[in-house]
Amino acid sequence: MSPNVLVTNAKYSGKHVAMRSFTDKTVVASGNDAGKVYASAQKKGVQNPVMVFVPKKDTTYIF
Repeated sequence: MSPNVLVTNAKYSGKHVAMRSFTDKTVVASGNDAGKVYASAQKKGVQNPVMVFVPKKDTTYIF
């Protein structure tokens, strides 16, 4: 697996995910609303969570 892959679990497909850091890739919150996911991670004690969106498999996203 590539060291640049942050989230590998398929259950997060199509979701916003908050992790502890780039080095500690533990998922602390996930959901459809990025703001709520961020707030949830902060409530769990992660002051500056790393936020990513995990695209659905075989889907192209343009940001």
